[in-house]
Amino acid sequence: MKLIAGFPAQEVAGPSTVTVGVFDGMHTGHTMFLRRMADAAHANGHRAVVVT
Repeated sequence: MKLIAGFPAQEVAGPSTVTVGVFDGMHTGHTMFLRRMADAAHANGHRAVVVT
């Protein structure tokens, strides 16, 4: 995982799957959701990006 402060476009250039949300801690539900999103992104050759 890479934490990026701000939103420099060059860091997320190319095919990306993006989810936007307020993740108030990484409990089981959030972890499962983000893992499934990342798996789907990678299966399609995309970078997984979370904006929070």
